[in-house]
Amino acid sequence: MSWPDEEWKVGLPAQALRAVLELEQRLERLQKEGRQKQVQLDTLEAVMYKQRQKVSGEGGHPTEGAPAPIQTWPGVEISRKGPS
Repeated sequence: MSWPDEEWKVGLPAQALRAVLELEQRLERLQKEGRQKQVQLDTLEAVMYKQRQKVSGEGGHPTEGAPAPIQTWPGVEISRKGPS
């Protein structure tokens, strides 16, 4: 994260500057991870919406019959569970 005005850092001891840099890097990493998680969530919601539309278009109810797998991205599969 780059502060518009970084003058507040002037005069800080080296240890404090390192700590500030580490915190700024951690913040950037966590923000990036948050954006990636949001993209994954949006993708899953879109897939779920399409799957529900497909099931309702077939005249069935989402809980009837065998659960239909939802393919998201390579290596990740989520299955909707029917009534127990």
